[in-house]
Amino acid sequence: WSTSFSSGRDGLMGHYSLGLNAGMAFTDAGTSPSAGAQLGATWTLGGEFQLGANAQVDALQGIGSGTLEASFPLFYLEKQLGTWPIYFQKVQLSAFAGANVAFDGRFSDFYGASLVFSTYLWYNFPISLSFGVVYSNGQFIPTFSL
Repeated sequence: WSTSFSSGRDGLMGHYSLGLNAGMAFTDAGTSPSAGAQLGATWTLGGEFQLGANAQVDALQGIGSGTLEASFPLFYLEKQLGTWPIYFQKVQLSAFAGANVAFDGRFSDFYGASLVFSTYLWYNFPISLSFGVVYSNGQFIPTFSL
C-alpha cells in the first residue's frame, strides 16, 4: 500500500510532496524476504531549489537507511546544437548524504555530488545526463546515469 500528498504550498511559497510506502517483496527465489516502510519528502523552493529527504526501514533484513539531497541550477545553457533536434537547457548541481544502520549496530555512511545536464530530444523528450562521484567506505566511486 502507499499514500502520497503533493503540490502543497507552505509559508515560503514552495511546493512539497510527501509519500509513505510499505510492502513486502521476495527476492532470490524467496530466500531473502523484505518488508518495511519508506517515507520521503521533497520541497521545491523558489521554483528551482530542491531539498529532499528519504528514510526507510526493512524489518526483516534488519536495516534502516536515510538520505538527504539538495539540488539547484548552476547555470542555464539554453543552446541548440546546430539544426540537430537536441536542446541543452541547464546544468544542475546535486549533492547528497546518507547512512545505513543495521539493527545489530553496524553503520556505514556515504556522500556524493553530481552534475546533471538537462536536455531535450526533438524538443519534447526530456533526458538528463548525470556525472558524479560517491564517497563510501573510504573509496571514491565515479557515477554516470542517463
